Amino acid sequence: MTPNTTVRTATLCLLTLGSGSALAGVNVLSRSSNVTAFQDLSPTPPPGYDPNYNESQSYTPLGAWSSTLPHGLPHSSSVTNGAASGSFRSNYYENNQLGSQGVWYARASSLAVDFKVTNRAIAARIDLDGYCILLRNAYLTILNLDTNQFVFDSIDHGVAEIAGDFEGMEMRWNAVQRSVDLSTGHYRLLIGAGYEHTFHPGPGQGQQANAHLDATVTFPCEADLNASGTVDDADFAVFAFAYNLLLCDDAAMAVGCPSDLNGDTTVDDADFQVFVHAYNAAICP
Repeated sequence: MTPNTTVRTATLCLLTLGSGSALAGVNVLSRSSNVTAFQDLSPTPPPGYDPNYNESQSYTPLGAWSSTLPHGLPHSSSVTNGAASGSFRSNYYENNQLGSQGVWYARASSLAVDFKVTNRAIAARIDLDGYCILLRNAYLTILNLDTNQFVFDSIDHGVAEIAGDFEGMEMRWNAVQRSVDLSTGHYRLLIGAGYEHTFHPGPGQGQQANAHLDATVTFPCEADLNASGTVDDADFAVFAFAYNLLLCDDAAMAVGCPSDLNGDTTVDDADFQVFVHAYNAAICP
């Protein structure tokens, strides 16, 4: 061991005892989870039908949330700095059997999350399972707010099972798993099931815009250097080895220099401030 390595290793041990700084990676800035239901019986409810209603609920703090509207729309979602997930449902029903007087029912649920990727680019994992009867009535998109460009759109990763006038009326996602690269910057994640792109069915037809989407976006834990889901002694050994090498262009450094947690091409005390915060927490967020 060289004298320089001895000093750096001693510094590493000292920092382990008294470190505390914010974990790099993804910071969730805001969240809005919504459920909406309405019924339109125009101009007046026919005999045997309940009065009109129009109801919605929303929620903004982080964490888990679930809600069921009085007219039967279940919804659940959860948002942390480590992942955003939820189960989203919608339907649109129009029944013209009453002649000139239609009966419309609609339900929808959605989640919007604004987040920031700090220090360096990451790769987020996206899991999708579900369907929509019309092309855009279930969706997961990620918009780069700095460039106003979409970096992910679930429509590009589903299977249109029925070809027709609506560019594939039925879209399905069967246990789809994808990875999307996110550079540093600000993003908006939108997940939901709605009825905005339905059409007007003929007499006696209904349920023309059903959708159900289970979705999860998982953000990586940068300090989990062996991808085990925890930050533990095994990760510490990986980091310590890189820390002693210092320079990312060292021939012995791991490909991509994963221990360079702040993207400055060196593995030094600044990176360890990030690492030790996650190490003390043990479990990735």
